[in-house]
Amino acid sequence: MQAIANLLSGACGRPIDVEFLLKQSPFLKHEQLRDWMGYMMMRRIGEWEMSNAVEFASMHVRLMREAFDHDQMNAMFAAERRKNRQLAAWLDARHVSTYTGKDLEACPEGSFGALFHRHVVRMGYDVDLGFDLPSDTDFDYWILRGLQFHDLEHLLAGAGFNVVGEIMPSAMRHASLLRHLSPELAGALNAPTFFLNLSQLSACMLYTPVAYPVLFERFQQAWRIGSTSGPYFLGRFEDFFHLPIAEARRALDLHNVDDLDTKIMADVMMGQRVA
Repeated sequence: MQAIANLLSGACGRPIDVEFLLKQSPFLKHEQLRDWMGYMMMRRIGEWEMSNAVEFASMHVRLMREAFDHDQMNAMFAAERRKNRQLAAWLDARHVSTYTGKDLEACPEGSFGALFHRHVVRMGYDVDLGFDLPSDTDFDYWILRGLQFHDLEHLLAGAGFNVVGEIMPSAMRHASLLRHLSPELAGALNAPTFFLNLSQLSACMLYTPVAYPVLFERFQQAWRIGSTSGPYFLGRFEDFFHLPIAEARRALDLHNVDDLDTKIMADVMMGQRVA
């Protein structure tokens, strides 16, 4: 951190000390997070990284959880509860998904659940294990449900399960939270995945700019979905597994969804193909 302060002092032409910088942002206080985000913004996304996507996401979630002031986040949730009855009811219910691979296998062909089952089988995931995370506080529960929703949001957003499609679930959620929650709470909740989106855009522009228009268009499309749809993030997605994907989207009040095959540009970003 002192090295950053020294650089800024030279850039600003006046002394800038570490204590001043740390007061500006809670994220700067976390040394591992600073190093991690520096790497994420300047690295090139590669096959080895995407082959360990769950581990990468877990690392990011852990660092962000450590950087947040949990008491402050729960205070923000408490304030939001008082003016947002739908959110309060969702938090009070504390529903956690318990569906199994067999449940998904039984879903009708072409349904939301069947599409998810195909993804689970292809990727070798085991949904029966669940998530070993706390859900005692509102903030803890929010993190848990976000992890349980993520792959399902890929399908709901029309996003591919690749490095280009990866930008869509979080961008869709960013816009939706800003529409349906207070700006302060929405901004705080969006921070972890916003960092990931920025790093995707940065990596693409730095190393494979030919793919950037497609990646950025998918970001914009996901934002369009979230900003014109209802608070889908408060839904119980598994209640709609039996429906065709288009009907599941309508049931969750999602609008302006399209399905675009982004495999070619994803391969370009991964260095597996020349555009």
